[in-house]
Amino acid sequence: MKYLGYTRIKKASHKDWLLNSTSSKKGNVDELKDIEGKLIDVYKHYDGIVKKHSKKIGKSQFKKSSGVLKDFYNKPPASLKKELLKRRNEHGLSECPFCGNPVSPNTLDHFIPKNDWPEFSIFPNNLVPQCRDCAPIKGDDYFDDTEKLAIFHSPMYHKALSEVTFSIAIDFDQTTKSISVTPKFWLTDDINSCAVSVKRLTLHFRGLQVKKRIITYSNRMLRHWKSLLRENDFDISDALQTRINERTSDDQDKNWETALYKGILKNQDLVNYLESLTPTGKTHVQKPKAQIHELEL
Repeated sequence: MKYLGYTRIKKASHKDWLLNSTSSKKGNVDELKDIEGKLIDVYKHYDGIVKKHSKKIGKSQFKKSSGVLKDFYNKPPASLKKELLKRRNEHGLSECPFCGNPVSPNTLDHFIPKNDWPEFSIFPNNLVPQCRDCAPIKGDDYFDDTEKLAIFHSPMYHKALSEVTFSIAIDFDQTTKSISVTPKFWLTDDINSCAVSVKRLTLHFRGLQVKKRIITYSNRMLRHWKSLLRENDFDISDALQTRINERTSDDQDKNWETALYKGILKNQDLVNYLESLTPTGKTHVQKPKAQIHELEL
């Protein structure tokens, strides 16, 4: 998981960003222009709102303008659409910055939910790349009334997420051939020494059901590798190590995939079992390749 502070825009650029919308010829642009000044004012307070994690956000003063604000996000004019697509797709991320899911995020999360606070519907610092598995789970949740804390960390504002690492302990029963996985989350000394940080990260990962999702992911990937091994003769240890090495040493423990592969390689009994699945020694009749023809489009 990466820290995305570098993607935030500064206060001096808030008006320029809003110009992507107010300069358009969209039919309801005048409604947006009418509240432009108020939006710029409220944008100035966004950083403070997100950082005050123990304070509940006050009710929105933009409920009457909710329709137009959300419409500009859902049906953006060309200039805004271009910027939103950049933010959604051109981030260079190989895992979700919220949860560590090893997929390139292809949706944007409204960190402060737009249904309750529509004023942040098109505010860039509120639009965070996220995987499609996190999106429906997070939904419109924001504050835990029992713990009196914001539930989630924003990868744009909270470095702690990028410092969390994963490991996956794997148990293999040689008799039944059953495999069980146990995800573990690791914190630095600095984070672990702060009770509030620990509580907030606990809320974040529980809120996104990350432990359950890692188990589901791991079981799916184990089935995938077992299927490949039954059809092909290759060295599973080399294959997994190659994928681990595709990441820098600093990034290897910050996503589920490499955590899983490291966990597999640490269990030699499991590796031996996986190796036994390969069709070594079996006679393979190579079928002649059929002639192929280019399809011109």
